[in-house]
Amino acid sequence: DNLPQSKEQWQTFITAINSTYISDKSARYSLKKSMDESSHEMIHLNKDLKEEVERRIDAVTESRVKSHLIENMSHEIRIPIHGVLGSLEIIKGSSNLDEKELKFINSALMSAENLLDIVNNLSDFSKINAGKLDLEEITFGVRELLADVNYIVGAMSEEKKLILTTVVSNDVPERIKGDPAKLRQIIMNLANNAIKFTHQGKITSQVQLVKQNEQETIIRFEITDTGIGISKSKVD
Repeated sequence: DNLPQSKEQWQTFITAINSTYISDKSARYSLKKSMDESSHEMIHLNKDLKEEVERRIDAVTESRVKSHLIENMSHEIRIPIHGVLGSLEIIKGSSNLDEKELKFINSALMSAENLLDIVNNLSDFSKINAGKLDLEEITFGVRELLADVNYIVGAMSEEKKLILTTVVSNDVPERIKGDPAKLRQIIMNLANNAIKFTHQGKITSQVQLVKQNEQETIIRFEITDTGIGISKSKVD
């Protein structure tokens, strides 16, 4: 009932409130202090935001520079590797090679091809950073790929007198679609590590079919060894 009833009364009421506020030094001081604190916080927030943006821009720029450098290096290294591969193919085509020499040439060819895969992986690393990695989808033979890997790592296993075996389940398809170069490099890395940390015993490569339908084929590749393994403290 004590509230203003008309427009004129409301104007008079608001004017009285404003007059009281203007004359109240304490209220003016509180408002000014609050505005100063808000302004100070906004300045710091803006500064922090600017620094974070600059850090992210620098990180992106650095990543792009690294990716560009790796891509250029990979290109320069590929050229002599292709030259080596070409020379080895010419030598291999010679009819004057005996069985032992041909074996050495084939081993050198596979090693050079593996080195080329490593260089390509460096290029892939730069593409991963740039979000541009593409996987090939070509038809290849799983058993032939494993035979190539065993041929390359076989010399190292023989030197350490390790038994190198491969077990492929009968239900694994003869040919599948995927990226054989990247798959070969992964298996090579696993096999090399197994040989490196195994002083006696054997290295076993196992391949099993997990799933197959009209849309996809999932195959499990597993390499086991009788080496020292990894301590429990270092396993997540």
